[in-house]
Amino acid sequence: MEAWIYAISFTLLLYGTLLGNAQSCTGSSESGQCTTFGPLCECSNISCIPTTNPCGPSTTDIVFLRSFFLNIPRDAFLSYNNITFLAIAGFVGLSIEQGAFNGLHNLEILRVNAFSISASSKSWATDIDMYVSYSTGLTGLQAVSQDMFNTLPRLKSLDLSFNRINYVNRNIFSSFYSVEELGLAGNSIEMFDETAFKPAPRLKKLYMSKNRISHLVFMTNSSHSLFQHLERLDLFGNGITVFPSFILQIVPPVVDIDLRENPLICDCNMIEFLKSSSEDQQIVGLDPTCTSPEKICSAPKISSSFTEFEVLPGESVLLAFEVTGQPHPFVSISGPDGLQRVGRYNIKTNQVTVDLLIAEDTDFGTYTCSAQNSYGSTSSTVVVKKEPTKHITTTKSAKSKKANNANSLIPYRIIFLLIAVLHCLMI
Repeated sequence: MEAWIYAISFTLLLYGTLLGNAQSCTGSSESGQCTTFGPLCECSNISCIPTTNPCGPSTTDIVFLRSFFLNIPRDAFLSYNNITFLAIAGFVGLSIEQGAFNGLHNLEILRVNAFSISASSKSWATDIDMYVSYSTGLTGLQAVSQDMFNTLPRLKSLDLSFNRINYVNRNIFSSFYSVEELGLAGNSIEMFDETAFKPAPRLKKLYMSKNRISHLVFMTNSSHSLFQHLERLDLFGNGITVFPSFILQIVPPVVDIDLRENPLICDCNMIEFLKSSSEDQQIVGLDPTCTSPEKICSAPKISSSFTEFEVLPGESVLLAFEVTGQPHPFVSISGPDGLQRVGRYNIKTNQVTVDLLIAEDTDFGTYTCSAQNSYGSTSSTVVVKKEPTKHITTTKSAKSKKANNANSLIPYRIIFLLIAVLHCLMI
C-alpha cells in the first residue's frame, strides 16, 4: 500500500511540475537540448515538439528522451518529413491529437512510451522484459484516437507499450496495411474489438505482455486468416485461463507463443491445444503433464430460437445462435453465396450473433452456422425469406362475399312466403 501511495504522489508531483514548466515551442529547441550522432539525433528535457526540426538535414532518426509532453498537437511534425524513426520516451500526459503525425510520410518506426530505457534502439522488442520491471501504469497515453496513424503509409513498426491504454478497437488501426510489428505490452488492456486487427493483415509480431487480457476474442471467428503471417505472439503475464485449440487453425504452424504467467486451467481446451500444437511451434508456459478430464469434453451443439425470418428488401435481421462444446468450437457463419459473414462469438455466454442487411434479392436464402472441435462438428440453418407483398383487396372481397350470401337467401324467402299463403287458405 505504501508503494502505491508513493507512486501516486510522485505522479501527481510530476504532473504539477509539468504544468508549471509547460511552454509553447515557436522554433528550434534551445541550445544543448539536442545532440546528433550521425543520422541519430537525441533531444532531452523538452516540454513540447519544436515547430522546426532541431536536428541537421541528414538526420533520419529522432529520439525525444525524458520528454514531458502534455499534448502533441495537430501538424506537430510537418517539418520532419525526412524522418524514418521517431521515438517519444517520457511523459505524454493528455493526448495526441488527430493529425499530429501529418508530414511524416517516410516514417517506418514509431515508439511512444512512458519510459526512456533503450529508446534509441530500433529492436525495442528485445527490451520488453526489462521494461516490465519498470512499469507503473500511472503515466502515458490512456487512449488512442481513431485514425491517429492514417497519415503514415510506410509505417512498419509501432510500439505503444507501457502507457495506460485499456481498450483496443478496430478504428485505432484502420490504416495498418503495412504494419508488421505492434507493441502493446505493459498497458491495462482488458477489452478488444473482435476485429481489432483486421486492418493489419501483414502483422508478424504482436507483443501484449503484462496487460489484463482474459479472453482472446480478437483471435476468434472474424479473425480467421487475418494472422497468416504471424511469427510471434507474446501474451506473457495476463489473466488468460483458456487458450482455445482452434487458434492453431488461425496462426501459421511456425508461430512462437509465450503464455507464461497466465492462470491457465487444465481442461479440454488445454488438452486439445497440447495435442494440436506443431513441433515447429515454440510454445512456452504450458503444463505438459496435464491429463485429460474426459467427462467435461463434448462435441459442439447449436441451438437457435428462430429457423425462419420474413423481411422486406432494405431491412435488417439479427441471427443469433447458442453454441456449446468443450473445447470451445471454431464457429463460422456463411450465407447463401457460400461466403463467410462477420459475426461475434461471446465465449462467456456462448452466444454467436450476426447482423445482416438484406439489400438485394441475393441476400435472401439459407444462412448456415457451423461449429467444429476435435470431438465433432455440427451446423444449424436459418432461412431468410422475402415477405410477401400485401395488396388491399380485403374490402372488395368482403363486399362480394356479402352480396353472394344475400343472393343465396332469395330462394329460401320465396319458399317461406308460399308456405305462409297456403296456411292462410287452409284456414
